Amino acid sequence: MPYFSIVIPVYKTEPYLEKCLQSIKDQTFTDFECIIIDDGSPGVGDRPKTEQELIETNVDFDIEAIFKYVCGTDPRFRKIHQANRGLGPTKNRGLEEAKGERFMVLDSDDFLEVDYLQKAFEALKHRPKHYINHGLLKTYSDGKYDSFASSQRFLPKVNNLENLLVFPTWSVTPINYFWRIDLIRKYNIKYRFINKGEDTAFVLDNINAHFKEYGKIQFEPIEIYYIYRQFAEQMTKSDGFELELFEHTISFMSSILPELKTIGFKYEVLGRLFVLRFAIYRQRALSQNKIKKNLLNIMAKFLSVLSILIAGTRKT
Repeated sequence: MPYFSIVIPVYKTEPYLEKCLQSIKDQTFTDFECIIIDDGSPGVGDRPKTEQELIETNVDFDIEAIFKYVCGTDPRFRKIHQANRGLGPTKNRGLEEAKGERFMVLDSDDFLEVDYLQKAFEALKHRPKHYINHGLLKTYSDGKYDSFASSQRFLPKVNNLENLLVFPTWSVTPINYFWRIDLIRKYNIKYRFINKGEDTAFVLDNINAHFKEYGKIQFEPIEIYYIYRQFAEQMTKSDGFELELFEHTISFMSSILPELKTIGFKYEVLGRLFVLRFAIYRQRALSQNKIKKNLLNIMAKFLSVLSILIAGTRKT
């Protein structure tokens, strides 16, 4: 049984897949399996010649050719093809196939530092079972690295349940957790079939499972870096993206309020404030009235400050 099960969903990210797979193959820690799931992604094309060309291109590549080129006959790598089902179902397929002790997801346009798994293993084997561990994040854009995602720059450096409920933009971090597969199986945790926010939902479901199992949880980061690629197309949201995200987040957070209550009254209150804030964000996005937008901004800021006070946490 491998220690890590790494799942990589692929859909229209073929130009970045080679670097992603190579970063796994080059890992100094070798006890892993890597499951690549082609979620019905289309296309073949010519390989870009430069990094800038790679960033700018919209050309699709053949997943099978990239897989053979990087992975060859390496038995640690498996490729699965399926008709397009979306991120949540695709990650669930990876969970079903996983045979390791720890589960992690790697987005196919991102990559890992070469000692990522080695340092994670050395840290995890000494941590108490109720700890929830995760790596840190660097962004990569135009061939340059940044030590922290620009959209996350003003978030807390400590990741815990209070911060997850207080700061809605925490959502980039769920990609680099090391989840225990035994608890995922025991509590039948799956990615929810929602179009936006399935990672954050998965994090909160796992947090709840840890609390049920041990009656306590503690977050602790590991000094390793997941490299999160940023590029121009990624910054442009599709029409209705924000509204869809707000609606899914409100629905999901409302559904887990009873579970947050079992963890503690404070967490239920923070969850309710979270839902209320997203309802205000939704109203603000829909409104065309500047005065109303300003009032909604004030309300949202007030609820954010109230949440911070209740959580007893700080941004730094």
